[in-house]
Amino acid sequence: FQTVLVRTLLVLLFVGSVGAANESGLRRRLSGDSVYTDETCYLRGDTISVSFTNSYPYEDDWVGIYDEYADPHNLGDPIMWLWTCGTQYCSGSRSSGTLYFGEGDPDETGTKSWALPIGRYIAVLARNTGKPYEAYAVSSAFEVKSSRGSCDSPAPPPPTPSPISSPKATPNPTPEPVQPADVYTNRDCYAYDADIQVSFTNPYPYEDDWVGIYYAGEDTDSLDHPLLWFWTCGNQHCKGEVMGGTLTFGADPPDESQEIEWPLPAGTYIAVLARNDGTPYAAYAVSDEFVVKPPGESCPGDPTPAPTPYPTQMATPNPTPATPMPSPAPTPNPTPATPMPTPSPTPNPTSGSTPAPTPGAPDAIYTDESCYIVGDDIEVTFTNNDPLYDDWVGIYDSDADLHDLGHPLLWLWTCGTQSCTESRSMGTLIFGAGPPVEKGDIQWPLPPGDYIAVLVPDYDPYSATAVSDVFTVKPYDESCDGGGGTDIVYPDKYSYVSGEDITVYFENSHPEDDDWVGIYYSDVDPHNLGEPLIWFWTCGTQSCSYSVSMGNVVFSLDPPNEKGQIEFPLPQGHYIAVLARNSGSPYSAYAVSDVFDVTQPPY
Repeated sequence: FQTVLVRTLLVLLFVGSVGAANESGLRRRLSGDSVYTDETCYLRGDTISVSFTNSYPYEDDWVGIYDEYADPHNLGDPIMWLWTCGTQYCSGSRSSGTLYFGEGDPDETGTKSWALPIGRYIAVLARNTGKPYEAYAVSSAFEVKSSRGSCDSPAPPPPTPSPISSPKATPNPTPEPVQPADVYTNRDCYAYDADIQVSFTNPYPYEDDWVGIYYAGEDTDSLDHPLLWFWTCGNQHCKGEVMGGTLTFGADPPDESQEIEWPLPAGTYIAVLARNDGTPYAAYAVSDEFVVKPPGESCPGDPTPAPTPYPTQMATPNPTPATPMPSPAPTPNPTPATPMPTPSPTPNPTSGSTPAPTPGAPDAIYTDESCYIVGDDIEVTFTNNDPLYDDWVGIYDSDADLHDLGHPLLWLWTCGTQSCTESRSMGTLIFGAGPPVEKGDIQWPLPPGDYIAVLVPDYDPYSATAVSDVFTVKPYDESCDGGGGTDIVYPDKYSYVSGEDITVYFENSHPEDDDWVGIYYSDVDPHNLGEPLIWFWTCGTQSCSYSVSMGNVVFSLDPPNEKGQIEFPLPQGHYIAVLARNSGSPYSAYAVSDVFDVTQPPY
């Protein structure tokens, strides 16, 4: 009691004498506030769990993520943030909890959107007192590595700071490039309208890296839009992380137009490797200068040009509106209203017999696990002795004929998507719920069963050059350790008065973000469930979206809304609570509580 009294007097004294602006300093003297992450290293895109304790909670306390060297006493806007109640839209104080920064809901966008770029960061606990903010708890530093890297391997060299000081114009999370990277042309002199081949290496790639051509003499630390450009995956519409390759700028498709159309006029130019972090762009690799000669002139050592010129381009430019385009490229990859048709790997236009695998070739393919639960990401790693751009990795039933495979259940080109066009001698592909789309004969996820992964050149009939060991996919309610999962759901008591809060606890051995807790009349068939009377996702509302392995949901007259077939309160009757997954009606519960009763209040 004395401690509480002293704290109360101190708070009143400070509020009266120095005001709310000094509250964070008072908190540090009176409390043990803390914030910490569940890991010290993450691969790019991994969900980051941030837990906190907050001794004097208020509804506008928040958790934010900043660069490692941000000044905790003079903070600007966070890179990403959430109120301590769990989203950017909720309202309520929390004395402790765990927040999840990751793909999907809740949206944590601050100065950047998910995912965090490669780099080192801190998490802070702060209050919305206006900028500059002051943290009253700071986590240890944590690191985000390339999605192709490993948290067990040595860290890559630190990123080169960008000279850009203005706010980034695009919302894509775009880490500053890490050296070494390189870009170079195949020649230093080109005849007018001759193809220009630009090669690059990019050790820490991201899907919105691009190669552009500029006039020589441009400030490569403060670039405007390029004359011509491609994403590193090869055109202006693809999407993928590419560590190296060669792009061809020329009269043939794909279109490289931006500030001008092909061909480049006579002049001196450079090629750059850059990232789509908004103008002004900063190049993180720059080629040597190259020259384009005027029409009719040749470069030293060139053969005499043929008498027939290249076809003259049409005089009419591409139709463009009178006003500037609202989002000049490079811009985030355009997403069409309907997905581009991406059939299973199609036969090579040149027919012929299936080539036999090269004897002794060290092709290999394997999965990261031998057992998965439905919905788990499946990582497939391969080595390819004689790579071609149309080699692909597919997943088949374990009894498939390896010499006449037919179309795969799921598949990706070895470069990582169904739309990229580069060859790969080795790599790791991820089949999972997020991008890229791997749809073949079926869509993700794989149903329970036994499967193999295969490495295949794109000749029909398909014949595997490497085959993985058999792996198993098990149902949600089973476990890969040989036993069943421990899934439990139960109410906090077994008799309620109508209108009284009903708290339902659960444990979920294989949580997914679309698991939910619902309440039904006690006489329903748990394996043939219709819509619940009332329900919440396991994360606690009907609008959140993240997985929870253990917790509780509270059905009450207060927000959030739990309405299903009916609204709260439940009428008098006998009920059960179930734990289920959003697999479509009819649902099947994988945990069912004992029956509980709701009675009418006494009058």
